[in-house]
Amino acid sequence: MKMRKKRILLTGILAVAIVLVAYFAIFYSPSGSTKGSPEISLIESTDQYVKIQWKNSKNAKEYNIYRKEDDGDFKKIVTLDGKNTEYIDKDVLVDNTYTYQIEEVLAHKTSKSDERKISLKKIDAPELLSVKRYSTKDNKEAVELNWSSHDGYDYSVFRKEADGKYQVIANVTANSNKSSYIDSKIENTKDYTYTIRRKQKDSNNVYQYGKFDEKGITTLSGKPEVKGDFTNLKATISWSKVNGANNYIIYRKQGLTGSYKQIAKVSGNKTQYVDVYNKSLKTENEKKILGAGYFVDPSINDLVYTVRAYKNTNDKESFSNYSKDGVFNICAPSIVNVENTKDNSTKVEWGTVKNANQYYVYSGYDDAQGKRHWEKLKTVDAKNSVVQSITVKPKKEHQYFTVKASFNRDGNNLYSDYDKNYRINDRKYENKNVLFFGDSITFGSPYKGKATRTVFSYPWRVHQLTNVKFYNPSIPGSTYTYKEKNNRSRMVQIADCLDKGKNVEKNDLTKPEDMYVYKTDFVDNQIKGKKFKDFDVVIMAAGTNDYLDNNPFGSIHSTNIREFNGAINKVMSYVKKANVERNKEGKKAIKIVFVDLFYSDRTNNYAQKTNRFVTKNKIGLTLTDYQNDINALVKKYKQEGLDVYQFATDDLINQKNCPYVASDNLHMTRYAYGQIGNKLSDYLIKNKII
Repeated sequence: MKMRKKRILLTGILAVAIVLVAYFAIFYSPSGSTKGSPEISLIESTDQYVKIQWKNSKNAKEYNIYRKEDDGDFKKIVTLDGKNTEYIDKDVLVDNTYTYQIEEVLAHKTSKSDERKISLKKIDAPELLSVKRYSTKDNKEAVELNWSSHDGYDYSVFRKEADGKYQVIANVTANSNKSSYIDSKIENTKDYTYTIRRKQKDSNNVYQYGKFDEKGITTLSGKPEVKGDFTNLKATISWSKVNGANNYIIYRKQGLTGSYKQIAKVSGNKTQYVDVYNKSLKTENEKKILGAGYFVDPSINDLVYTVRAYKNTNDKESFSNYSKDGVFNICAPSIVNVENTKDNSTKVEWGTVKNANQYYVYSGYDDAQGKRHWEKLKTVDAKNSVVQSITVKPKKEHQYFTVKASFNRDGNNLYSDYDKNYRINDRKYENKNVLFFGDSITFGSPYKGKATRTVFSYPWRVHQLTNVKFYNPSIPGSTYTYKEKNNRSRMVQIADCLDKGKNVEKNDLTKPEDMYVYKTDFVDNQIKGKKFKDFDVVIMAAGTNDYLDNNPFGSIHSTNIREFNGAINKVMSYVKKANVERNKEGKKAIKIVFVDLFYSDRTNNYAQKTNRFVTKNKIGLTLTDYQNDINALVKKYKQEGLDVYQFATDDLINQKNCPYVASDNLHMTRYAYGQIGNKLSDYLIKNKII
């Protein structure tokens, strides 16, 4: 019995001993702690500090942070309250290796984390290159951030607003020496500051963060509102200011589908730039649109401009948003033909204009009060052609036709002007033969191609509106006055051919070697088999080249064809002779219309605007002098019994509108030629000339 009690007692003592041993083994181990808890969840560094984060225990009283340098011994560097989960060690040096361990102290035990090693390296701040604002396809704004990078490295993108704090918005892995990031989560009216920090893993799989540019790079909110004034010699581009910009960059492209190229950079206090075409259009492709090496015809001007605000701060570039569609010349289409088809429809043809995306075709009529009413017939997409056509079915009472061009600019529709006086109700003069006697303006320059030299000329428009049979042996560069061996054609030579019904090379005034006629076959085709007596009306529309050729007037009664008056008197002598023949045939006398000399800003220096009406030629005469001389001749011819009229042109082209309605400060645009034809048709009808 006693032995049994002893065994029970010994068993109890042994059990207590085992418990005590276990207790002391846990809470009072030789090392003073257990390993593996707490767990270090994050360790990262810059060249100025090491940050450590861990998962804490609810029952932790405190945390001891141990650190050793390189191969040294651990030393406690700080004790923190048990509520902490982070420590930043600022007592560090670049190129040293540090090992950290965290000791968690509970009420009855301590435990230590696994050791984590980190080697500090100096990582320079990435070079910020630029921020560029731009519009997305849905008309929202985005920012493109660019910086210098190293292939394979990771970068953090930071952003802040105004005086706010930087926040990481993205992480990017570089694949070249230049990286970019698109931030599409911005507001159009706000400015943002961006910076970049490089991060990399060391051999211990620990992230290290480099320096960053604390000032960052700030966007320019808003975009310049751009306007353009387009003439035949230059484009004047103006814009609104953007706050913070110290420069503005002007870009240009050919056509809306082209690519913008920078053509100029101006200081931030400027809001205008003048692009002189002959100085800035330098590539072979660009030079193709230059007329005479200086001009861009408004009819074919496809140049597009835009402006971007710019700021450079310590080589950090900030670009504002910009108008993607920019500004460009908006030209009105010119109708070239309206005719009925076999199925009782109407075919409408017009000259296309650059950068248009659609055309609206209208027909119209005037009510009893004379008010014009238009009705849209069709909308058609623009084609890449010189002339475009469409078949429509207008109402019978509709006698007017027009075409308006539509343009898209940054999501907004813009519209061209339109021809208001193209009508078909006066097409009843098919029995009238009209001779146009002129130079390049009457010929239709600069539209010299077979497809364009007729349909864009004002004689063609007169034919279209009145249905007269027209003959146009006008020659570019021609004068009334005759000179031997000169590269100009002489209208007095053509007159001699018409007097005798001969081809131009068989005129009796000159020898063949002295004859210079532009496109002789074209002229012959116009007058082949014709004589002055076959024409009911003669339109006299030359003279401006006599001014350039320094041709003298002579007396008002001169018969010398080497003088201005003598040459015109010679032509009128042929008309008088033809009138005698017409009288014998029972026909009315020929009616003569002298077209006033057209205003021109072009003399010998094409780059400069020079008003011919006030600028003297080499013999001291202005174009005004030549016009006054024509006025005197008209007065004389009326006194001699000729049926003579004068057609004024100063409201069609003048000093104010010449840069816009002239293709090269001498010849007209397609649309302007049409307007001359409209007015001349009205003049011929109202004065019963046809």
